[in-house]
Amino acid sequence: MKNYYYDYVLALAEERNFTKAAKKLCISQPSLSQCITKVEKELDVSLFNRSTNPIEITEAGRIFIDTAYKIRTLQYDLENKTSDIADFKNSSLTVGMTPYRCSTILPGILKAFTTSMPKVKFHLITGTMQELSNYAQEVSIDIFVSTESYLNKNIFNYKVIAREIILLTVSKSNPINNKLKSYQLSYDDIVNANFDSKKMPIELLSYFKDEPFLLVNTSQHLYKKSVELCRLSKFEPNPFLITANIHIIFNLTLSGLGVSFTPHSFVKYGNLANHPIYYYLDNVNSSRNLIAAYKKNHYLSKPARKFINIMKAVLN
Repeated sequence: MKNYYYDYVLALAEERNFTKAAKKLCISQPSLSQCITKVEKELDVSLFNRSTNPIEITEAGRIFIDTAYKIRTLQYDLENKTSDIADFKNSSLTVGMTPYRCSTILPGILKAFTTSMPKVKFHLITGTMQELSNYAQEVSIDIFVSTESYLNKNIFNYKVIAREIILLTVSKSNPINNKLKSYQLSYDDIVNANFDSKKMPIELLSYFKDEPFLLVNTSQHLYKKSVELCRLSKFEPNPFLITANIHIIFNLTLSGLGVSFTPHSFVKYGNLANHPIYYYLDNVNSSRNLIAAYKKNHYLSKPARKFINIMKAVLN
């Protein structure tokens, strides 16, 4: 059976729709349909029930798909191991990150990596944390950057690369700042990790209980952290706006439309022209571990290990 047949079946299994799967594979829908039919005739079983919408995977299809994922993993491992031996002549590394991390922490990391390993072809895949997790399970990416508490540790191994501080972010025009001057962090404080000397007691967050809050989507880890911090200060945040885009939230905060929470890496590496007021809340929920995750039982190549070490060095 031709290798690309496995990719075609897996794409259809993931999309459950011939049109979407064909688009993902950059082929025509008739070509995909013909390929799936060839595989089913060769195996003398039906892999999909085409009479439903979305299409359903048969029992034989589940067995095929499970085996196809194992074959793909073995193939990737073989390529990575031989490439390591051959001095990276045909080596590549595929990394997954969310868009906001790509625009903040990636530039410095990638510059150091390409200088260190110029022969390695670098590929970047962006998406939500759920999408990146799915790609890693499919072995479409080698490693992805996540937060530790988000990770399914039954499926993935990981290495901690940095501690990320979650900052309360307030417009300079907000009069509440006048009560909290001794706790305010400057941009230099954040760049130099001078957090501990200006810790703000968590209970003082209640000064903002009547303020409108700008929050990320409820599915995102930062949302959960934000709500936890407010609850520890005995109130529920009043959301003025909820969006997935942290850049939008930051700019709306700057304009005085609400209060928000911002990862310090966004501030430190975001090349921002203007800054609001930042506060570091004295609580364990004000920080989280950034990690590099990869599928269990998947060979981690030398370029992948090097990339992880560079991330640690740059971010710390």
